[in-house]
Amino acid sequence: MPNPTLLFQNTHIVASNQSNLNIYLGESSLAVLVVHENETIIVENYPFGYNAVNELTNWLETTTLLKEKYAKIQVAFGCLHNSTIPNAFFNVNTFSSLLQAQYGDMHNTKALYNSNHTFQLHTAYNVPLIVLKQIIINLPQASYFHYQSAVLQYMQPSILSTNAGLQLHFLGDAYTICLHNKQKLMHIKTYAITDNETLIYNILAVIKLYHLSPAELPVIVAGWLATKSSLYQTLYAYLPNINTGDSMITINKDATNIETHYLIPTQVINNYKA
Repeated sequence: MPNPTLLFQNTHIVASNQSNLNIYLGESSLAVLVVHENETIIVENYPFGYNAVNELTNWLETTTLLKEKYAKIQVAFGCLHNSTIPNAFFNVNTFSSLLQAQYGDMHNTKALYNSNHTFQLHTAYNVPLIVLKQIIINLPQASYFHYQSAVLQYMQPSILSTNAGLQLHFLGDAYTICLHNKQKLMHIKTYAITDNETLIYNILAVIKLYHLSPAELPVIVAGWLATKSSLYQTLYAYLPNINTGDSMITINKDATNIETHYLIPTQVINNYKA
């Protein structure tokens, strides 16, 4: 496995049995987010190489982080084969067929889902069986869900109390688009990060689909996208009402190398309740 990118480490706090271990598991990267009483201890990002499964297995079996005892362990999957299904069309016995119809026959995968009762919908997704097996063996006490489900729960107050808005959540290998209008969820989906042109196209296509103005739409960026990056500047050119969000998960005042919106995914995963 390539060396991890240490986005932040708080040396003033030591992990304990009162800390939470949050893991984001994408299709080509893994992120570790350790939180103690709403203060971040560690944020690390591990990009996978050519064999993601072997590298994940190696990390699970060798990382010293798993030698600690935690109050809570949560795994947020970033599976790209995902679908948002309204309650009216969801059946626990057949929802995997909907995923198969959308993405093709997915051999050696397990179809999972998370429910959101407020919006009356389910997030369905496919996880490779070998990956799920490694999580169950090495993290038997962990709960797991799709990151998209956690975003929806995180955004619930904004969706129900504000007019139109768009949030873009960036993690190592994927981004989630969540659009709402007139106190209703309009669109939520996770996409692979490829090139800037495709990313911009996907975002503008979603906005256009619901007849909203890119120039006027309030946009919040969360996650690992630096405001000085070329991608952020390109987003600003198309979405001039763009800003970065704030996280309730904090960093100590001595930390100057990380923008606060980087910690929103930590808050999203850490605070998720099934």
